[in-house]
Amino acid sequence: MNNNSKIRVRTVALKCVNTGSQQDVAKTPWITNTTHQTLPKGHKINWNSSDGDKGVIELDSALKPGDSVKGLGNPGQSYTCTASTPMSIF
Repeated sequence: MNNNSKIRVRTVALKCVNTGSQQDVAKTPWITNTTHQTLPKGHKINWNSSDGDKGVIELDSALKPGDSVKGLGNPGQSYTCTASTPMSIF
């Protein structure tokens, strides 16, 4: 292994959408893997909503580029959301 190699971790934005308007039961934001890499099982994705709710999704299976996963949050009014995940860069 090259001692000059450095692994950096940066946060990468993912697509996050609210598929409905008001959600009286729970927020269900959909997060899409917009990277060019498959996110492995166990990888964690963070999401935040415009009304202050947030969550972490731990993948129970690999998430290929273009595939989506559903988050689960508190009941809330119409909201927008953002999502991100740490990625290693060589």
